[in-house]
Formats: sequence, C-alpha cells, structure tokens
Amino acid sequence: MRKTLTTLFSLLIITALFAAPGDTSSVTTHSKVVIKTNPAAGNTKYYGWGVFPASHVKYQKAYAELTFKCAPGLKCGEWDYLNFVYLCNRRGAQNDSLGWEIMRFITPYGFYWDQNWNHTWVFDVTDFAHLLHDSVQIMYQHTGYEGNADRGWEISLKFNLVEGSPWRDVKNISRFYTRSVGYGNDSLFDKNVPEDTFTLGAETDLMRFKILQTGHGMDKPENCAEFCPKRRSIILDGALADESWVWRDDCGENPVYPQAGTWLYDRAAWCPGADVREYNFDVAATPGSTHRMDLDMESYTTTSGGANYMLSTYLVEYGKPNYNLDVVVEDIISPNAELRYKRVNPACGAPKIIIRNRGGKTVESIDLLYGISGMPQKHYRWNGKLKSGQWDTLELPVGFDYGNNPKTFSATVVWVNNRPDDNPSNNTATTSIGSLPPLLPNKFVIYCNTNIAPTENSFEIRDIYGNAVKPLKKYTKANTIYRDTFDLPEGCYTFDFQDTGAANPNYMLNKDGLQWWANTADGNGILQIRNMANQPVQRFGADFGSHIRFAFMVGKMQSLTTEAARINLWPNPADDFIMLDFSTFKPEELNGTCNIEIHDIRGRLVMNSAIDLNNKPMPSLNVSALSSGVYHLKLSYKDQVIREKLIKH
Repeated sequence: MRKTLTTLFSLLIITALFAAPGDTSSVTTHSKVVIKTNPAAGNTKYYGWGVFPASHVKYQKAYAELTFKCAPGLKCGEWDYLNFVYLCNRRGAQNDSLGWEIMRFITPYGFYWDQNWNHTWVFDVTDFAHLLHDSVQIMYQHTGYEGNADRGWEISLKFNLVEGSPWRDVKNISRFYTRSVGYGNDSLFDKNVPEDTFTLGAETDLMRFKILQTGHGMDKPENCAEFCPKRRSIILDGALADESWVWRDDCGENPVYPQAGTWLYDRAAWCPGADVREYNFDVAATPGSTHRMDLDMESYTTTSGGANYMLSTYLVEYGKPNYNLDVVVEDIISPNAELRYKRVNPACGAPKIIIRNRGGKTVESIDLLYGISGMPQKHYRWNGKLKSGQWDTLELPVGFDYGNNPKTFSATVVWVNNRPDDNPSNNTATTSIGSLPPLLPNKFVIYCNTNIAPTENSFEIRDIYGNAVKPLKKYTKANTIYRDTFDLPEGCYTFDFQDTGAANPNYMLNKDGLQWWANTADGNGILQIRNMANQPVQRFGADFGSHIRFAFMVGKMQSLTTEAARINLWPNPADDFIMLDFSTFKPEELNGTCNIEIHDIRGRLVMNSAIDLNNKPMPSLNVSALSSGVYHLKLSYKDQVIREKLIKH
C-alpha cells in the first residue's frame, strides 16, 4: 500500500511539473446527488469536497458544468426554485471559510418530463478561479416548498480549470454583501444596500463590480420584482458610473423547452431552467486609491404585496494585463452539438463564434482560420475596434461542406493587429458537430394552420449563404390553413419561423408559440413540413416560445470548398511581420519546408529563410530587420511558387 501511495504521489508531482498552458483539469464535487426540497425549512444543503490543483498552478479560464436529470424512481421537480452554489471551506495552503456565492440557477418546470430528460448548463467562474486550489468544499443549496415524496432532481457539478496565465491576475476579491433586499420602499432598500467605502491594493490596475441579482415576488400595481423591468445604478464616488436594466428579455429563446409552467415569461434577470448571468462592470483603477460605491434601484411605490431582490455583489481587483495582444476564441455557438445551443443547431450557413480581447492593447484586426477537421481551412479577417476585455460575436463566411459527415469544427486566432498573438495557448476552440441537418425532398410544403393571433407569425427560408429563397411570409388571417410550396435545388437551408410579430389585442403577449396553456386567448395552431403527397415529414411542437430554427438538406450537398491550393501573402504593405497563408491546403499536405527568398529593388538577396510548416497553415515571417522600401519575394513550396512585390513600411 505504501508503495502504491508513493507512486501515486510521484505521478501527481510529475503531472504538475509537466502541465502546460491550455491543459484542463476537471474536478467533480457533486456526482449524481439527489436533491429534494424541505418544505418545513424552505431549503436543503448538499456539501461536497473537491481536490483541486495546488496553489502554484494558474488558470486562464475556469468554468463549471451543472447537469440536471430526473432523480431515479422520481418525477422531476415541479417549480422554478432558486438554487445557489457557494464556495465554503478551504484546506491546504489556505485554511479559511468564505461562504461566497459563485453561481446561481433557477430550476425548470419539469414535473411531466420522463426519465430520459437531462440538460447541462455552463457557468464562467474565472474570477473565482484563484480560490479553487487544494481542498475546497462546495455547497449546493436547493430552495422551495414543494412535496418531496415523489419528486426531485439528480445533479452533478464539475469544475473545469484551463491552465495558463489569465488575462489579468486577480490581486484581491472582496464581497460587498449577499442578502435578500426588500423592494418598493426606497429607504428600506438604501438601508439594506448602503454605500460602501474601499481602498484598492498597491497593484490594482482595474476594478470590477460583479453583481448577481434576481428579482422575486409580485406586488401591486407592477408585479415587482419578478415581472417588472427596473433600472439599477452604480454610483461611484458620488457620480453615476453605470446604469442597466435588471431584466432578461429572452426567456422565449430558452433551449430548455417546452416546460410545464410559465417558462417563457420574461423576468427580472432570470428564466426558469436557466443559469443566472453575472453582470460585470469594469473601471480603470489607480493603485492604492480610495472610493465610495453605492448600488441604487429605480424608485417606485408599491400599494400592496411584497417584492425582493436576491443580491450577491463583489469587488474584483486585477493587476496589469499579462499580454499586450491576446485574443481568444471564447466560444463557438454554431456548429455545436451542446444542448445549450440546440436552438440554433444543427446548423446551415455561417458559423458563429465569440471572440474576446484578453490583452492590454486595443485590437483593430484579427485573422482567423476555421473549418471542418481534415479539410482545408478558410481564412477570415475581422476589422474593428475591440478594447481590452471586450467581446464580439462573429458570423464567418461559409467555407465547408456539411455533406461529408464532418465530426468537429474549429476556429483559430492566428494574427492580431498584423502580428502573431502573444498567447497561443488559447487561440483555438473546437466543437463536436453532432448530428447533421436531416434530408428533405426537393419539393415540399410549409403547412401552417394559424391560431387567433396570426400577425405574431412569419417565416422565411434562407440558403447556406443567408439569402432568402422567398420574401418573408407574414400571416394575416386567423384560424386559416396556409400552404406554401417550395422546389429547392440541392443545398442546405434554414427554416426560420417567428412568433415575435404584433400580438393579439385581446391578450398582448407574443413569443408564446402557436399554443400555450397560459394563453388560451390565442387558440391553437399547427406547423408542419409536408411532402407533395400531403404527408408530414417534419412536425413542430406548438409550445416553442419565440421561434423555430430548423436546418435541413436537399439532395446530396456538394462541397463548398472549391478553391485551388495556393500560397497567399499578407499583409502587404507590411510592418514587422508577414503571414504565409497555406489555408487552402489540406492538413496532411502541410508536411514540408517552404523556402523564402527576399531581394531588394536592385536584385540583391537580403533575406533567405526556410520554414518547416509542420501542419501549420499560417506561419509568420519576421521582416522587421528590413528597411522601409520595395522588395521582391519568392515563396517555393512543393510544386507551388509565388512571386510577390513586398512593400515594407
């Protein structure tokens, strides 16, 4: 036994010594834990310990995966209850007890789901990552008062920690307050959320106000705080620094649908069956400075009932950026087989990704490679202005074939501001594509039997390039059968059906599908795709919320990657670097050496280099040693030769 323990300890040391940036450690604190309510107390607590990497290991990103299932032998929970995740005790290099809320979640209305149902939500906990070392106790708190004899949930909670330098080191994190605050009485709110004075550390370069806030209760006359949007203000040193709405307007887009309750009503910063999103407000800081922060809510007066906000607020103090140029592919929305993105997948058309500037300098250009594994990659250049910490969602031009049964998709940052990125460990994101869009006949019918609110509905079909194959179809007549016939050429298409138009005047609610139990005033509708024999080939449930996006293929789709393999050179004119673009080659073809000759305007050889491609489709060449002027460049790779005039700034 002693030998086994010694060997295991040695392996742990070796693993720690050779861990590389980008490596991911996964720690599970709750595995298939059955949670139920305690009607007598209103909450139940479930504790779990996790052994995290040692304190010397840094994380560039940390995220948690929360998986819900119906508990074995029980029905799923019935109500939309608050659930909290707390970081409690720490043992090891730190020996303390924090009791800090790091995640919040609202359970779905799941009483009628079967035992096969499951879903996983993802939470970004990077700001708390420096606290997740050695032994950490995590507490999962489930609230509510429903019966616990025949219902419950099975949960699993896993933390994924991506090693490497973060965009900025967290120098300190402190909690302002965690509490339930009454609303509807200004003096009561101000008393419970008083102004706070704080002094920043000697290394603080940026401060972040982190807020977890959800509204609950239904008073009169506005149904606050759950169903009334109100403004929140951050007052810094006596002046308004930020103003935002405590509201979430996309509950009808929830990927967890349909649910048994009022899942599609928009609410005060939450939706049933969804993660509660943090609100982060960043302010440049002067080290050692002292400030006053006050959190205020828009004033209103309640006539009866009760409203409250659940608040957890923190101050995060960051040091200076660890990199000047560091752009990360934060996420891939499509194509992506994860359940959280099932509303927009399987997908046709433009891939959609999220990029974020994790460096200190403002980013004005980004060069990306993207595509299907095993196929030539496509190049895309983004131009704009992205300040440190900011993010953007990009729709990339179509450049791959969905008809070749692809498995994975990836997007890679290769250049930032016309030079290599300073931190290559986080440049690439990869997703599993999962199932492909189904195959439909060339000729088919969109069959819609409208309900009493036809003006809420419209649809269009777009090709893979985003072009509408027919003008937007708007419905006008209630309780009417519409048949729209299409005869499409081979390709991949997206059917987009919306329920976001003008609502029924008798019940001013849209984004509630064609049939919903809580809005009988709109009646019932039917939506199907039928073949020419009038047989349904695709049925859509009527309780779908805001929209239906359905991708499908017609015929055997041809490859969209028809560009001949060649070498491209850019930018030109150049500053310190040029990039050699081999993205039109297949990965297995990038296994040789590219020879480069650069001659000045008089024909003299001023630079001679060879680059081993080693499966790198976009190597860079440092030309900073060249003087400003005009040069002739010759690139030779296998049977490809390219000659370019190079202008050096």
